[in-house]
Amino acid sequence: MTKAIRSAVIGAFVVGATSVALAQEPSLQQQPPPQQGRQGGRQGQPAGQPQQPGPQGEGFSPAYIQQMFDTMAIVEAERFLPLSAEQYPGFVQKLKRLQETKMQANRRRTKVMNELRGLVGPQAMPDVPDALIDAKLKELAAAETEGPASIRKAQDELDAALSVRQRARLRMLEENVEKRKIDFLTRVRQGGGGFEGIPR
Repeated sequence: MTKAIRSAVIGAFVVGATSVALAQEPSLQQQPPPQQGRQGGRQGQPAGQPQQPGPQGEGFSPAYIQQMFDTMAIVEAERFLPLSAEQYPGFVQKLKRLQETKMQANRRRTKVMNELRGLVGPQAMPDVPDALIDAKLKELAAAETEGPASIRKAQDELDAALSVRQRARLRMLEENVEKRKIDFLTRVRQGGGGFEGIPR
C-alpha cells in the first residue's frame, strides 16, 4: 500500500475514534475545577487554568487510552498479518466496527451495573421497590447476552475477509497489543511514563 493511502486510512480512523472517545467523557466544563494550592496548578501553569495531561498519562480518559491502542493495532496489522493493498482499507473498516462494538457493549453493561449499584449498594435508599431492581437485572441480562452476540457478529465479518493464517496472526496481534496496554497502564500508575512507541 502506498504511504499516502495508508496515512489517509489511518488518519480517518483516528479522527473518528478520537471523536467517539471524547464524546464519552465529560467535558472540562462539566468537571469540577481542580484543587489549587497557593502555587496554582502544575509548576509554571497559571492558577485557574485547566491542567493539561502530563507525560505520564494523568488526565487521559480510559476511552482515549483504549483508542490509542486500537490505533496501534490498525498501524501494525498491515505488516504483521500481513495485508495486501486491496485488503487494508476494508480491514480497517471492519476492525473499527469490531472495536466500536466492544466499546458499546462494555459501556452498556457498565451503565446498567452503575444503576443497579445505586439501587442496592451501600448508599441506596432502603425502600427501593423490588420490581425496579428486577427490571434492572433484566436489563443486565440483556446486555450480557446481546453484547457478546454483537461482538461475535462483528468478529465473524472481519474474519471473513481474512485467510486462516491472517486470522491466527490477528489473534496474536490483539493479544500482544492488550499486553502492551496493561504494561503501559502499570507503568503509568507507578509513575514511570509509558508513552514510548504509542501512536498519538
